[in-house]
Amino acid sequence: MKKLNFAKVFTLIACFLMLFSAIQVNASSVEKCSSPETKEINAVTPPVATAATEISSTYFKANWNAVPNATAYYIRVVDKSTQEFVIKDQETTKNFYVVSNLNPKNGYHYSVKVKVGDETSDISNWIDVTTLPAAPVAKDASDITSASFTAHWDDIEGVNNYLLRVVDKATQDFFLKDFSLQENSYNVTGLQADHSYSYAVFAVYNSDGQSGISNWIEVKTSAQVGIENERWPNFKIYPNPASDYLIINGILSRSKVEVISVNGQIVRSLIAKSENETISLSGIEKGLYMLIVKNENGQIEEKFMIK
Repeated sequence: MKKLNFAKVFTLIACFLMLFSAIQVNASSVEKCSSPETKEINAVTPPVATAATEISSTYFKANWNAVPNATAYYIRVVDKSTQEFVIKDQETTKNFYVVSNLNPKNGYHYSVKVKVGDETSDISNWIDVTTLPAAPVAKDASDITSASFTAHWDDIEGVNNYLLRVVDKATQDFFLKDFSLQENSYNVTGLQADHSYSYAVFAVYNSDGQSGISNWIEVKTSAQVGIENERWPNFKIYPNPASDYLIINGILSRSKVEVISVNGQIVRSLIAKSENETISLSGIEKGLYMLIVKNENGQIEEKFMIK
């Protein structure tokens, strides 16, 4: 009977144990590989683009819903007639952007992406917008007197109303600011004699938008001369347009004062108690009226507007 070689048996057992250990390690590795920790991926949802506002003939304000933790937004604007980009991925940190230098009465659409951290979303929905027609063209004034002139501008089809601005050139203060009118002309009264003014006008198409401002027209009132200057040197009415009251300066006590409608109806009448008189306009409808003052110096007439 052969004797066992204990050295060989020991070596064989050691090899077997090493092989078994290796198999366990590999099994553990396989288990780990087969059950990895899932990395959560949060896809950035695109913003929701909303309707444009402040639509003009040359610009509009693009809007979209704000996204929490947004670090930037990227807006795209396309000219619908040419399909060319007007703006491509313009960056902003606000949830609106004023798109300018556009063509009047032209179609555009816009969308936006958002960046949160290092991730950027896909583009949002698209919003269509059409710019308004060009601004009116202001024309030369007519019927220029020492206290008034008539402003004119082109009439535009489809306009809801016009907004007239009149500026005192010496002070740059507004004499009229965005005074609403349906007509394409207006007689501006209550002005200073031998004084310079300028005027321009907007066209309003709806509650959310208006045209750009027209060209400016300069006009200078004539000097006060003759009987009017001698008999009514300090005559003045204001405010014009008026709303609740009208103040008359530079008249004689006991002067007869009348407010006449465009239909010739006397809507207010009184006898002045002093050189300065205030007339209540309460209950009188909006529109154009004539103020007539009569006294021993004669008669003077002045148009004014109740707004």
